[in-house]
Amino acid sequence: MKSLEEIIEALSHVDVEVKCQTCGAGVRFKGKQFTAHCTCGRFIVLTKNFLAQLKEKNHKRQEGDWKPGPPNCGICNDKGFVILTEQRNTVSYDYGYRCLCAAGQARSDLSGWPVVPAEKVSRPLYEQDEIPF
Repeated sequence: MKSLEEIIEALSHVDVEVKCQTCGAGVRFKGKQFTAHCTCGRFIVLTKNFLAQLKEKNHKRQEGDWKPGPPNCGICNDKGFVILTEQRNTVSYDYGYRCLCAAGQARSDLSGWPVVPAEKVSRPLYEQDEIPF
């Protein structure tokens, strides 16, 4: 799974259209454009997630199925973060960590999150293929 930026970059040639909720006119978004003005004056902003979904849907409709390919990071699947459940004494807690990969380092919205320690995402010895004796 690719990051939203990579999907938007790969599908920058696909234009999308969003209906204005005020006047009902179609507002076209080209390339990597996230914001636009409608003819009625309303300012329309698209989130990266919504823009990527629209671009994938339009691309599929125009040119057939588009698959984003395998993720670059096997830890977070290119989301930039990982949620781990850890047990403290007898209680389980969910902890959020920023990933070690480039997607995790690029997430400025997660700058306050700690980076996941490598030992927490590596496979335990008993799960590895060969057990050294």
